[in-house]
Amino acid sequence: MSGNNQSGNRAINCPNCGIALPGDKLFCVNCGEAVPGQQSRHGESQEQQPQQQPEPQQYHRTPQQPQQQQTPQKKKNLTPILISALIVAVVIIAALLILLLLQGRDPGQKNEVIESTSSGTTTGATGDPTGEPTTGPSGTPGTPENTGAPTETPSANPSETPTADPSETPTANPSETPSAGPSEKPTDTPSETPTTDPSEEPTDSPPETPSTPEDPARYVSTAEELDAALNSLTDGDTIKLMSNISYTKAVSIQAVTLYIDLNGYTLDVEASGDDIALYVYDGGRLLLVDPENGAFSVYSSPGAAVAVFVLSAGSYVELTNVRFNGDSSTGALYVATGGEAVVFGNATNAGTFYNSYGVWADGGKITVKGNVISTGAGIGVLSRNGGEVIVEGDISVSDIYRYICFDEEEFYTQDQFMTPTTKTGYYTYSDGISVVWVKAS
Repeated sequence: MSGNNQSGNRAINCPNCGIALPGDKLFCVNCGEAVPGQQSRHGESQEQQPQQQPEPQQYHRTPQQPQQQQTPQKKKNLTPILISALIVAVVIIAALLILLLLQGRDPGQKNEVIESTSSGTTTGATGDPTGEPTTGPSGTPGTPENTGAPTETPSANPSETPTADPSETPTANPSETPSAGPSEKPTDTPSETPTTDPSEEPTDSPPETPSTPEDPARYVSTAEELDAALNSLTDGDTIKLMSNISYTKAVSIQAVTLYIDLNGYTLDVEASGDDIALYVYDGGRLLLVDPENGAFSVYSSPGAAVAVFVLSAGSYVELTNVRFNGDSSTGALYVATGGEAVVFGNATNAGTFYNSYGVWADGGKITVKGNVISTGAGIGVLSRNGGEVIVEGDISVSDIYRYICFDEEEFYTQDQFMTPTTKTGYYTYSDGISVVWVKAS
């Protein structure tokens, strides 16, 4: 054919086999030979084609494609998933509850019911004659009491059913009262009433002694009670007065510490004969708990050597007043060899002998917060061997030349103090070895 085909292209013949071909064929359909002239025409059409194909509308459509995704469709697709998940969760929870119920129900309970029925006794689910289910420690109904056997933990898989061993039958003790769990109403079994020991009941009668663990003081109201307390002293004891007491025996404190709580009362000690009324030695100590609340006074009898004698280093005594009433060459208070004494009131020498004294520090230390008084022919203050005396009140003597005496030989009058003073606010009297300080008026 040499004319145009139906598509408007002229027909050509294959240069190899001569078969007639449509005008738009590039290769012969019979032998595959390339048709000359068609290649160039086809190339021209391809060069013109890129200019005709691009359309501006296509580029505007491309960004609009994400708008075609419908977001509500995702929400609609999640709803079935959530419903399915909820159903699965409900099924799992129900399965777990069933497993817990099955675990609490002992397979041997059926045997107990049968055995109890055959014996003529109707029991509950756990063999309790009351017919009430027993709750376990967790409050789950039907949980038997722990018999010491290990408890099998059920599998969390809902499809697995715990296997019960029919040979294991718990023994029910009818005497045991079932305990109520936190979620159950407790049984009406009355609680046991604790028994009370009659010997433990408090009584209205007061104790035999006022002493208590909180107050370890030994209370004394009479001279006899004081005597018993002094005869059984231990280190650190406290004697507390409950009334005024006059004690007519000598008191000795050796190597122990005694506290006296006057408790607002007075304690007068006056030994008979030639005894020392109060003797503190070998590191013994007598202290007043509250010196201003009451009075502790020591007196010597007419034939006594001295009222209070404190001997040796570490020995110490506190008292309110001391008074010498004898007729010898001693006095009210004698402190020697490192001992120490404090008088909160007055030290009085009422003796008739000219060498008697109010206080004497013979290598010891004495503090008188009140006055030193010598009413007879005696000395006010005597000091020797490095003794120290502090008088915060006055020294009063009948003989002005016996105001102060050192080493029993050297006497000083009131105006023979030394200057400058060695203690601020006090007059200083000294022989270079011993010293006496008197509060400046």
